[in-house]
Amino acid sequence: MFFKTFIPFFAVGASAQLIVGLGSSYAEGPGLDQRIGDLLRQKLADNDGGEWSFTNHAVSGSVLPDIVEKQAPELDGSNPRIAYIVSGGNDLSYATCLNDPSNSACQNSISEDEWKQRYKDVLDSVIEHTSGDLTVFCVTYIRALGADTACPSDDCPMQPDEKEANDNLYNRVVDYTVRAVDEWKAAADNEQHDVRLIPMRQHSEEHYVGTGEPWINGAQVPDGAGGITWHPNNAGANAVAEFLFQSFTN
Repeated sequence: MFFKTFIPFFAVGASAQLIVGLGSSYAEGPGLDQRIGDLLRQKLADNDGGEWSFTNHAVSGSVLPDIVEKQAPELDGSNPRIAYIVSGGNDLSYATCLNDPSNSACQNSISEDEWKQRYKDVLDSVIEHTSGDLTVFCVTYIRALGADTACPSDDCPMQPDEKEANDNLYNRVVDYTVRAVDEWKAAADNEQHDVRLIPMRQHSEEHYVGTGEPWINGAQVPDGAGGITWHPNNAGANAVAEFLFQSFTN
């Protein structure tokens, strides 16, 4: 199901610097107390005393071509200062396979080259539909599974081999993202654009399901955690916002 909340740019004061969120559910943040962009807006405003606004363009269930065809064109005329992208998992059925490892989609996948081209097309489209001083953040996914994730369990109702397959799929999504961004930045004329990677796989190494302070939910959502199953929780959203803030201000 596709859904999103959209705040028109014209509703915001002209002096505000704009943050936009692009991607799928990991960017859109269903069930969170506050979205990544709202948290980042507050951090930036507290830091510089300026006026910052946030518009969500991310849509749960979307794939990378949806950013090119639908989300990026919505940026026309808005001139964002910051755009963050969290997407690509649905192109490999990542969340689907976490929820149901037996799903047939887990056995069918597009190639790395096709996936990377989709991501590069996203970056091209974001640049095409924006102007001015823009920083683009490519955020990799928070790790869901690790050594301390007990499977099968209520939090992880999958067999050990399914856990391994899903962790391998996660690493493919992240590796493809890193390679796509690196290749795009190395292409002619792209070095002029401020495109940065936020390596959440590295940052979340001690915050997956089963650790003391997880940044993501498993098959259950603890009371007060926020988010939905197999998606970032409130702590995870704040962590991403903090890494965005640190990268932008430093």
